[in-house]
Amino acid sequence: MYHKKAESIRALPEIIKIAKYNNFGQRKTTDSEAVIGYFNFKSKFYLDGELKHIRLTIQLQKDGKFHYNIEVNKKENTPQSSL
Repeated sequence: MYHKKAESIRALPEIIKIAKYNNFGQRKTTDSEAVIGYFNFKSKFYLDGELKHIRLTIQLQKDGKFHYNIEVNKKENTPQSSL
């Protein structure tokens, strides 16, 4: 686990409060048959004093379970990036 991801997990309650729904992702061919699809959310959040783009994914499964994944952008912001 890289540093920014660890920091985002500590801030997860705040990130969830400001996250916005992005889209629904279909099950991938490599996923198990138990996977229905994915709810995807995006957020902008300050980690270590830097504004980062954060993606939160919730995997829906047929048995009613959910699996969560959080990713922080790994690329540095460029002047062309809009915030």
